[in-house]
Amino acid sequence: DWLAQVFQVAVVAYAAEENEPLVDAIGKMQEDGAPKRLAEVLTTIFQTTDVIEEDGTHTEGDTPRLRQSLQASLQRKDVVDTLAALATETLTASFDATWNDWLLAVHVHTLGAAVLEAIQQTCPQVSTEDLVVDADPGPLEDGSLRGETELWISEANPGGNGQIDQVVDAIATDGALFFRRIETALGQSEFEIVDAQLRTFVRSIGSLDRDVELVSITQSIRQADSSRQAKEGLERLRRQLVQRNQVVFHGFLVALSSRMLRPNTPEDLDALMVSLLEKWEGLELRLGVEVDARVVCALFSRHEQLDEVFLTAGFELPEGDRKTWRFNVLHGLVWARGHALRHHALPLPLRYQSTPAVTERLLLQGWLSPPEMPISAESSDWLEQLHDRLVRMGRASVHVPDNSKLSNVMGPLVTKPVQLEYMNVYPKLGSVNRVGGGVSLQVELEATV
Repeated sequence: DWLAQVFQVAVVAYAAEENEPLVDAIGKMQEDGAPKRLAEVLTTIFQTTDVIEEDGTHTEGDTPRLRQSLQASLQRKDVVDTLAALATETLTASFDATWNDWLLAVHVHTLGAAVLEAIQQTCPQVSTEDLVVDADPGPLEDGSLRGETELWISEANPGGNGQIDQVVDAIATDGALFFRRIETALGQSEFEIVDAQLRTFVRSIGSLDRDVELVSITQSIRQADSSRQAKEGLERLRRQLVQRNQVVFHGFLVALSSRMLRPNTPEDLDALMVSLLEKWEGLELRLGVEVDARVVCALFSRHEQLDEVFLTAGFELPEGDRKTWRFNVLHGLVWARGHALRHHALPLPLRYQSTPAVTERLLLQGWLSPPEMPISAESSDWLEQLHDRLVRMGRASVHVPDNSKLSNVMGPLVTKPVQLEYMNVYPKLGSVNRVGGGVSLQVELEATV
């Protein structure tokens, strides 16, 4: 796995630097000078000199055994040729029937991870660590192969502790809620929201048409003389972000503070970050693959723009390996994107398989309920439309574009019953989501869902 990662990073980095397609970059990695480039990747991007051995014996200045082993392997032509063939197959070749088994496994693993998350949300007293997901239960008792793909979830402890029974009872009580939680697990995760909002914020303070008010508040936080000033600045920033339709929650504020709001951060660094993000997105678009954050940091570490930013701000630059210093600074500013985030939000431990599970929620988007068109609360007959949709479909959503009018909508929403045949049924509020500049209220009729 380490060898494959080193080779992939080296290929993408070469394609980016030389503006060549991936196919040509893979070929270059098989030439005589390739081991030197692979060794640079090993040192700069993977920082293998910091690896600590299991016995803890290596001291500062030693070359860790892991690095020695990797370097020795990357010097072998047969290893490099094998890695090149694998890279060609996975990065440049078109998808065909040979991918079917792998894609099926990813589908099943993703569904299994979503079901585990739904179990955790529905039955918080059940520990998912005590449940085992088996995506390949094997043949039937008579030895014949199973005709369909099956996903088994069982208890890890012999005899069980009744946890599966609790899950079954919860599904029997409100099956629709359980399946909605599966769909929620397959939706956009908190990590993806953080990624999107961080990019929006960076562009707001670092682009040519930057938001002057946000820039002013950001700089006041960075230059705060006390924790009280920083706290007041964060509160002002939070209010401004809400007004700009950002979803402000703990995870986002932590990511924002640790990357863009550090004390004495140079203001010119914001423009550099905008340039980095634009080149990152352009590189992914050109190559047709996701580019790891480490590759982007390595590419920018070859240039002196970062040095100029810190020198202009009055900082003293470190002596020695300036390239590694730039890489580490940038790596502390950027964040993971794409599949890495989606996979992190849907982890799946596999007890009966040696290879780690791969999950990808985007593959299952076609399985989800189609998004419904929300009813606008600005319509004069919004309540009649809502009741009609609830009678027909069992659930509906109302969009309130003006937050100040939310109470005017909530009142009749939950106090006026829906005429369902011979019964008066009161809608139940299912969820509240911030959408655009307003709020979306999801309601349902529990008796019909």
